[in-house]
Amino acid sequence: MIVSFFIYLLKASVCLGLFYGFYFFALRKENFFQLNRAYLLITVLSSFLLPYIDLNLNLSIETLSYVGFETRILDDLPKGKAEGWGVEKILLAIYLLGVFAMIFKTVLSLFYIIYLRFTNSTIKKIDHCLVKINTSDSVFSFLNMIFWNDELDYSNDEADQILRHELVHVHQKHSLDILFLTSVNIIFWFNPIAYWYKKSMENTHEFIADFELYQKQNFQLRYVDLLMKEAKAKRSHTLSITHMFLNDQLISRLKMIKDSDKKSNKNKLLTSIPLALLMIFLFNCNGKIAASYYDNVDPFDLKSGTILQAADIDENGMINLKDGRIVTVDEFRNIVVERRKEEGAPVSKDQVYIVPKEWLKKNISYPDKENNFKNKKTK
Repeated sequence: MIVSFFIYLLKASVCLGLFYGFYFFALRKENFFQLNRAYLLITVLSSFLLPYIDLNLNLSIETLSYVGFETRILDDLPKGKAEGWGVEKILLAIYLLGVFAMIFKTVLSLFYIIYLRFTNSTIKKIDHCLVKINTSDSVFSFLNMIFWNDELDYSNDEADQILRHELVHVHQKHSLDILFLTSVNIIFWFNPIAYWYKKSMENTHEFIADFELYQKQNFQLRYVDLLMKEAKAKRSHTLSITHMFLNDQLISRLKMIKDSDKKSNKNKLLTSIPLALLMIFLFNCNGKIAASYYDNVDPFDLKSGTILQAADIDENGMINLKDGRIVTVDEFRNIVVERRKEEGAPVSKDQVYIVPKEWLKKNISYPDKENNFKNKKTK
């Protein structure tokens, strides 16, 4: 179970990496910001779902019946002593420690926002709340709240532009995107690509808000001057789940404003569809290649004394033992060999075949109680 979970995280991480690589090299500099926002959200969700898709590529195996072989079939090894902390449990403990640390950090940020909300004066508007703060934080927004620092030196015109900028975040519910990607960061805290996803989404949100003010609300040069002024100012901001008017991507934002009239090829987005199909195919091939190792057992090639060991084999080729251990097929063969040696009937590793219980039921029949098989196909 633990190994399967980590394999799932690995597959999802591969999806995140490929999807983000496509975004970084093909879409990042394009100015269809809303489509980029949708792409980032959809591909993250797809990365969670694609490892689960099963194309059912298994080839059917002809039902066979055997009589006359001295073939021994073991149902299961007796339950042995449970082991202590294996490698998989240690890795799980480390993973959970990282998850709890990320949750703790996020909860602290949420509590700080709640503290600011209820310890400062608030002006309620129709579509948002304006919270007047006197901390060192710059102007930022979260959900339907805009936190405004009156101590910052803005003219009325500049203040109006900044407020409109933050209202874009509020109206388009950008905070929900950030909360979702923060939860992804918690699950994939070990994967830097998850952080890059969140950072790219934050930048995309800023591009969207800048575009709204620069193009649709026609601030033009006044807004560029404001960004230039903010670029020279150094203001503190440590809340990773909020949108701050000033961030460390002002140069990119200015460049995007400059290129806002450039025509972009939206057909690039369609290229991600074959990429998703490729990942589905690769994941299925990976699982079926592992399964083919067992399905390739041809009972007509088995010699007298061969042992068919039935086991519960998962889609990743791992075997869950009764004592809680998770082993590979090769490790399980070694266990069978050791067991036979202890019973005084030693066999070589080449005599042992590990097969899924489903395969055994489908391909082996029992003509009598002694399990004597003949080399004969069922017609």
